[in-house]
Amino acid sequence: MLLERDPELAALAQGNAALNGLAERVTVVTGDIAGPAAALGLDPNSFAGVAMNPPYYPPRANRASPVPNRRAAHLEEAGLEPWLRAARRLLKPRGRLLIIHRAEALPQLLAELSTGFGAVMIRPVHALAEQPAIRLLVAATLGSKKPAALLPALVLHAPEGGFTPQAEALHRGRARLPMTEADTPPPERPDQ
Repeated sequence: MLLERDPELAALAQGNAALNGLAERVTVVTGDIAGPAAALGLDPNSFAGVAMNPPYYPPRANRASPVPNRRAAHLEEAGLEPWLRAARRLLKPRGRLLIIHRAEALPQLLAELSTGFGAVMIRPVHALAEQPAIRLLVAATLGSKKPAALLPALVLHAPEGGFTPQAEALHRGRARLPMTEADTPPPERPDQ
């Protein structure tokens, strides 16, 4: 199930699901994540996983698009709290949350996730290895008491240009990006 507040984007997502042969498996609901779950037809405690890409640019720090749906998609209006409240309401006990956000929002993310979530796994995403992270992928488990862990970084671009081999494999669907310590492969060791 996908939730999208912009009716045009919701229709586009449903059309894409149909074009990819997934119409039977994908339902798109039009509504606001901050609204009541019952009004959206979403049952509380019914999801094993929730993935979120909330708007994450502070309104005053960035020039907003004049196009209303683009502005709403990029500028945070109420912060993370309504998004995480919805996740806590929708997830089953031990359900997993995955969220992508700005790297500089890490303190806010950790503070918001401290209510109800544990086993927080943080994977920094770098455009280039020698530059600071630009995004974070953060996974958390509802009701877990396990501590947080910092996972190995995902580097998107090679110094000479193009994707790194890992990023290329992810983009082509040939690899997955684990978001738990148990799924993270050990670092490669150079031949001796």
